[in-house]
Amino acid sequence: SLSGEGHRPRVEASPTSIDFGTVFLPAAGQPPRSVTRLVRFTNAEADADATIECVTAQSAHLSVGAPALVVAAGDTAEVPVTFTPQADRSYADALRFEVNGRHPLAVAVRGRGVPLLLDLADPAQRMLRFGGVHVGASASRTVVVVNASARTAAFELVDGPAEDGEEAAGAGGAGRWAAEPEGLLGRRGVTWSPSALRLRPGQRQAVEVRFAPSVRAEAFEEVLFARLLPEPGEADAVADGTAGGGGGAGARARA
Repeated sequence: SLSGEGHRPRVEASPTSIDFGTVFLPAAGQPPRSVTRLVRFTNAEADADATIECVTAQSAHLSVGAPALVVAAGDTAEVPVTFTPQADRSYADALRFEVNGRHPLAVAVRGRGVPLLLDLADPAQRMLRFGGVHVGASASRTVVVVNASARTAAFELVDGPAEDGEEAAGAGGAGRWAAEPEGLLGRRGVTWSPSALRLRPGQRQAVEVRFAPSVRAEAFEEVLFARLLPEPGEADAVADGTAGGGGGAGARARA
């Protein structure tokens, strides 16, 4: 005769819940922003491998990097879980896994998508007018940037992309973004400080914009953009805002 005794595999997931917190939604036409966390599966069995499979359907806002894997006895394996919010709302999900095709494990997941709301304290400063400035002289204007978002925003102020096939100096190619002072504004003698900011919700920061022409030039009008920087764990994607729209703060410099 044959006899045997079954038992639940000694496989554990850690953590059993993930809070992605608030994640910025992309501006119109920009790639989505994602945050990835790792779930570690530990197989404490002495002599039996474990097959782990995610049985929750993948979705636009939540994906699992390794839907199925085998964890050797006494070993561990990490599975990336990526949250990509699609709308301005809160999300709550349960990722369900099966061990050896029959024993359930669950990981609770939550997060929230929020829009990026950077603006200028004085909307009239969306256009900075320097007027005529002599070569060798300079003029300065101060703008105050406000983070009206529901989370901290880390961003840098950058030159706009080159237009009409013109390549911005130091930008690496037409249509690329250039950090101060190497882009279209920089070549016209416009600089700003600070160029990198990190603002808590509701926090304000003064930025000085300075025009100091080194050569005689025709009148111009260019845009200074706010370029969102990825936080730790976020995909390296950015959302750029222009003056008047797109969820970001922007200012035009005219001389």
